[in-house]
Amino acid sequence: MSTNILGKFIAIVLILVVMTLSAAWLVSFQTVRAIAPAGLATSVSTSSNLTLIAATALTLTATTTNCTARIVSTKNDSPFGVMLTFRDRDEPTVINGILQPASTTVAYDGGIYGCGALKAFSVVGQGIDILETK
Repeated sequence: MSTNILGKFIAIVLILVVMTLSAAWLVSFQTVRAIAPAGLATSVSTSSNLTLIAATALTLTATTTNCTARIVSTKNDSPFGVMLTFRDRDEPTVINGILQPASTTVAYDGGIYGCGALKAFSVVGQGIDILETK
């Protein structure tokens, strides 16, 4: 009887080890979209002045491979901010994305947020400025 329990225990441990190693192997295939190395000079790559349409997601910038930062400024004094996403497959909505309050400027580091497609969603129409650096 104890041999049967020991065998089950070893089997469970082996399954857990295989699952852990498989997960680690799969995670190793994730690619880094961008990096912002410290101490290097940067320059303005693109800048845009756009108007968001109420309750509509808008792509602000396309995916790039070498941005160091994206600086986003919201212009409206309304109590509503803007929801932002930084990946091609994500669509910003009222509940999905990173909230940037109205009338603020935020620099989003490319090494943290990546350089995927920058998309925005706002409940009300408002102006937004985007500056991308390389």
